[in-house]
Amino acid sequence: MACEYVKQHYSVPADIGRIVLVNGRSGVIAADHGHYIGVTFDDSDPDEIVPCHPTWQVEYRGMGVLRQLRSP
Repeated sequence: MACEYVKQHYSVPADIGRIVLVNGRSGVIAADHGHYIGVTFDDSDPDEIVPCHPTWQVEYRGMGVLRQLRSP
């Protein structure tokens, strides 16, 4: 199950598709990066997935929709 380590270790609702604010920047969790969450930010290219620490200035919100990736 995606993000299982992060959910269990940090007790956060990290799910693929969850909307997050990271240091005030809005995005959606798009990937499981082991000890980190992979976030695609709304103001960035949808193909850019940034690894973020799951508790450093992260606010978890409701579920959202992943943007379509540009690369084939």
